[in-house]
Amino acid sequence: MKNNKLAVLAALVLLAGCAAAPEKRISETFQAALQAEKRSDAAALAELAADIKPADLAPAALRAYPEATLDQLYKALRRIALFTPDSAPNALRLEEVFEEKVRRGTFEADHAEEVYGCLLQARLFHRARALKERFPAILTRPLPRVVTPDPLPSGQWLAYDVLDGGSTAKIKSLRLAKGPRVVVVTEPGCVVTSRAMREIMEDKRVGPAFDAAAVLVMRRFDPPAVLEARAASGLEQVYMARYSSDFPGVVFDGSPRFFFLRDGKAVTELRGWGDGGPGALRRLRRAMEEIGISLHQAY
Repeated sequence: MKNNKLAVLAALVLLAGCAAAPEKRISETFQAALQAEKRSDAAALAELAADIKPADLAPAALRAYPEATLDQLYKALRRIALFTPDSAPNALRLEEVFEEKVRRGTFEADHAEEVYGCLLQARLFHRARALKERFPAILTRPLPRVVTPDPLPSGQWLAYDVLDGGSTAKIKSLRLAKGPRVVVVTEPGCVVTSRAMREIMEDKRVGPAFDAAAVLVMRRFDPPAVLEARAASGLEQVYMARYSSDFPGVVFDGSPRFFFLRDGKAVTELRGWGDGGPGALRRLRRAMEEIGISLHQAY
């Protein structure tokens, strides 16, 4: 009898340990995600996605979590999704946790905005549109008609062009695979990028060649920001990347960030614009000449 009681007790302890294991692991993943975010370590956050198991997101598991655990799971996945914008699975997993918050009535307006943004970043437009229809008072940002040609343009360098005053976004190939080209990475509303573009375009020697060879690209899906950047910079070639992976050798981190390509391969780069003026323009000229852009005639 004593042995039977001990066996039952051991089984209960084991079951309790198993039950606590996901909560402990989720807490550890959340803490690791916080640290990786502080370091802006996208690779570490991508690896952390594997620590959240499919069973952790099963409907029964989500319903059973204490609110604190569900909140940690949401916050960990939000950081993972933000730093892995090309990953549709990570955005969808964040959406699953959000739906449990909706079911419980514990979600906040910021949660809807965050999930909506991650769905857009993963280019899951149909799910973003459905979420917008459910929460129109929260998700007020306009979502344009998205046109994807069938078949897609061949090759890399795929981006969304903003047309019809911002009501349409259509995929196109930027044709950066041949010759000397400049890709300028920016964030929506970046005042430093706007200042840099004005100084470049106003320079009589650099402006025409830069205008002919350069494209300004942002990773965030924000059509109004594209129109604003075109107006602020005087540069018409402003787009939104389809995915980061469509731009090999280009890193969507920092604004502005200049990548100088020769036949589709990044040769060199410049980060930021410093104090601008002659020094910044001189560095830009050297980099442009290094990839073969003539400053005496438009490319």
